[in-house]
Amino acid sequence: MLNKKLKDLVRANLVTVLGLSTLALIGNTSAQAASLEITDFTTLNDPDSIDGIASPYGINNHGAIIGNAAYGGFLYQEGYYTTLNAPNAEIGETYPSGINDHGDIVGFYNDANYNTYAFLDQGGNYTILNDPSSMTGGTNPIGINDHGDIVGSYTDPNLITDDGYNYIDGFLYQNGNYTTLNYPNASFLNYPNPVFYYLTGINNHRDIVGYYYNFSSNDIGSLTGIGSFLYKNGNYTALNADPSTGFLATQANAINDEGEIAGFYYDGNGNTHGFIYHDGTYTTVNYPGAISTQLFGINDKGEIIGSYGDANGDGGGFTAEVKEVPEPGTIPATFVFGVGLITARLKLRRKQKASLAA
Repeated sequence: MLNKKLKDLVRANLVTVLGLSTLALIGNTSAQAASLEITDFTTLNDPDSIDGIASPYGINNHGAIIGNAAYGGFLYQEGYYTTLNAPNAEIGETYPSGINDHGDIVGFYNDANYNTYAFLDQGGNYTILNDPSSMTGGTNPIGINDHGDIVGSYTDPNLITDDGYNYIDGFLYQNGNYTTLNYPNASFLNYPNPVFYYLTGINNHRDIVGYYYNFSSNDIGSLTGIGSFLYKNGNYTALNADPSTGFLATQANAINDEGEIAGFYYDGNGNTHGFIYHDGTYTTVNYPGAISTQLFGINDKGEIIGSYGDANGDGGGFTAEVKEVPEPGTIPATFVFGVGLITARLKLRRKQKASLAA
């Protein structure tokens, strides 16, 4: 009887080992690429706003959303809107733009004299942010990660175009230090038509996205003067799809820890369409019935936020979800294997119980 019990246990362990080995092989086999599906479009309606519209600009992994309404800044969380007003801000002049999982918020506000201040809000405690390379009131923080790293843009007081416009540069604020980051391959950088840089999103891996544009080319006839980039591990990568696909210009606004990038692009008619960029593929996002859609945020769960406009000039903010749709043939094989493994182990357990009972 002892030998029989040992044989059953050996068989059980063998099935487990074989199962784990097969799973490892499956995990190391190149999977077919999954396409993305955008679902659950929901309009953001703020009951406290004059027009009921809420325009979202940032979302964290808890689903907390920050943005602007007719009365100023707001935080939307668990179905409730909370007004955000910086302590020294004029009523309605607080503009939050980014939020992390700790609930820290960055943005800017205007005081009663319309002086502009960048801020970091940590639980109601406001800290003024000021890039030392910026002109007064020219610091604009846009994104923040869970490490407290902040990205944004600042206005350079020393470089001015012939048209009287100051250069704008991107910045990374990290451990109390400001670093200028500008995409180096904007080939049309020719004074007096400089490129303006904006860093818009940073994830917990410290990957950064942003965009740039040539001020004199910022019109529908020259939309190829606008482009986006990814800054990762010290390297810049262009995020500009082939114009033949309908992308004339891209604006990347957010990146999550999965490396999914949210933003929007312009088509040949000057209308905007949201996009999700992942693993070299762009997925277009259009709010149902809208002629323009812009995405501003994405979290690790694939929840996205943005704004839309219709042909009548109406619009507002919205949320939606990004879901992966596996290509045909990927689910059945894994499912059949899983069922087979479970069935085999159950049969062996029954044999073991019967053997012990004998």
